[in-house]
Amino acid sequence: MIKMSGISVSAALKDQLQTLCLRSFPCGSGSWAHSYLKNGKSISVDPLLEMGNDPQRESLDDLNDLVTCDCSPWKLEDGCSPEIHHLRLLAIKCPENITDQFVYSYFTSLRVVDKEVSDVDEHLLRFHNLKELVLSVNKIKTVHSSNLPRTLKVLELCSNQISSLKELSTNPPPTLQHLGLAYNKIQCSSENMYLTAEQWSIWVLKDRNSYKASEPTEGSAFIAALGVADYIPEMLRPPSNHS
Repeated sequence: MIKMSGISVSAALKDQLQTLCLRSFPCGSGSWAHSYLKNGKSISVDPLLEMGNDPQRESLDDLNDLVTCDCSPWKLEDGCSPEIHHLRLLAIKCPENITDQFVYSYFTSLRVVDKEVSDVDEHLLRFHNLKELVLSVNKIKTVHSSNLPRTLKVLELCSNQISSLKELSTNPPPTLQHLGLAYNKIQCSSENMYLTAEQWSIWVLKDRNSYKASEPTEGSAFIAALGVADYIPEMLRPPSNHS
């Protein structure tokens, strides 16, 4: 049996979503939430009347506290996006809205960092409103542009094992504005053919009039689009640390 190293990005995202407890306590529509739900759907409840409910059932405020209070075991780690915090609160207040389709359309930004990901698979296309995808510090060797949502504007691939941009440069997302490739295995001299205006035409149209060749901006997508070999290393430079 061949041992597969790493996992797919969709599998990593599934694991991350499960940690949010969107359909289990303290979120979801279980018995603990019956004081403000009817048949699994949210209803308006007077806080004064809520005081007389079954003690095994939690009030909406108490459940909200469980996902936001620093001392709660259900609070997420620091650094989670506001999108995720809002989704958990929504899963408490209106659990009937948390369908698979809603979750896929909800996220505009996703981070899968240092999770042993090796495959950017086609299931990522389910997130059809995704604008920012951070896949830093993984084991990715190649990225097929056909597996990237067409809405993507930011793709961060810092600290992976990418050695070629051939697959990524074949019909990339038309709105992509930032491509981070620092700390990979890319050799500029052999990859110039994939960093031209033909592959990245949207960048030329968007940025050619905004930047001068003598004033390159670190991390800006226009460097690749202009096809200027001297500036390609800028794309490969690590992102700046902001204090």
